Amino acid sequence: MVMITLINNIIRLINSYNSGKNICICIYSKISMLLLGILIEKKIIKSFFVLLFKNKKKIFVIIKTIILIKLFSKPSNKRYIKNKYLKKIEFNNGLIISTNIGLLTIRECLKLKIGGKIFFSII
Repeated sequence: MVMITLINNIIRLINSYNSGKNICICIYSKISMLLLGILIEKKIIKSFFVLLFKNKKKIFVIIKTIILIKLFSKPSNKRYIKNKYLKKIEFNNGLIISTNIGLLTIRECLKLKIGGKIFFSII
């Protein structure tokens, strides 16, 4: 369920930007908040706000730059990577990995020497 929410939010961000809008409303979850924190660090989004709308939390996102994202794992096809193979990957800066700590970039995984599930790459 968590992965479906994340993929849904990523697709919402991409579709909003491709349609010419710089604003997107995403589904609220704790892992979505981690994802948006990483996207702020990468300077892809400007900011985000949590709003209460009809007794449900929604995330209001302001998009800054173009988003090119390649999805690797899907709910039906999960891809994992071990720590020893992280150095061989070419996507050094934009690869997002789900670990037991949370969502991390590939550089953070290399520092902590942990692997995990590959979610997507920001190009």
